[in-house]
Amino acid sequence: MILALPSCPPLVSPVSALPRPTRQLLISGALLLDLWEGLFTDEALREVVVMLDEPETLHAPIQHFLKRVSAERFPLDEAWLWETEEGWEDDAGTLHPLLYGIPLLPLGIECSDNAAEWGEPVRWLFRAAHHLDTEATYPDFALPEETNLVDLAETLEAGGQLPPMLAALPALLRYVCYATGNPWLDVCPDCYLSGGEAPAWDVETVQWLAHTWREADLLLRGIYGLVAWVEEALSARLATIHHWLLVGLGLRQVPDARQLALPLWEEEEPNDPA
Repeated sequence: MILALPSCPPLVSPVSALPRPTRQLLISGALLLDLWEGLFTDEALREVVVMLDEPETLHAPIQHFLKRVSAERFPLDEAWLWETEEGWEDDAGTLHPLLYGIPLLPLGIECSDNAAEWGEPVRWLFRAAHHLDTEATYPDFALPEETNLVDLAETLEAGGQLPPMLAALPALLRYVCYATGNPWLDVCPDCYLSGGEAPAWDVETVQWLAHTWREADLLLRGIYGLVAWVEEALSARLATIHHWLLVGLGLRQVPDARQLALPLWEEEEPNDPA
């Protein structure tokens, strides 16, 4: 990235004499170069002429960096990134979001009764976790009131008897209780935006977030794969889930091998009278 000084006599306008927004954008650009060198060794940052008296010229390389982080490391909150066409603004003028920290987008279940409308069927599958009202198609699970879903997840996992299609059930139970141990999944977006502080941009933090995001992505694939499987035959497969929850609580027996071999072990085809 090439920096071009403002149009003025040499050495007359030091950086300290530049307008505050321009100084902040320059700091952001310097941070960008350090981050790029530490994270992306396969491609040099595209050569862009940056005029210090034209702060908007810094936006192109920074946007290129942020898009690559979002594509290759972990998702960024683009609504936060581009509040205006030029970036964030405050009373002093236009500022770039790099100055505010890493704009994360946690993926924990929203704390809202409208979660089903936001593509969060997990909460409705396990309303026992929060006792929310739900649609008639999602029946109550008759679990004891003292049931601890996190403890239940550990019991099911330790038992090692869950069939393959229910392998993600323990992770799902932890997910609805914000107890996965993963920072991406144990905080809902609303809670984060209302009280969270964005982590600072540095290579170590980005690498740690990328590592934890890969783990979160694997968990989410399993969780929503299970949800999709259940919703293919909602009534029967919810009964399967319910039975295994009761197995984990010691209130039901593990299905035998013949039952587990059935596509829906709760539903056997009736004998043909002929």
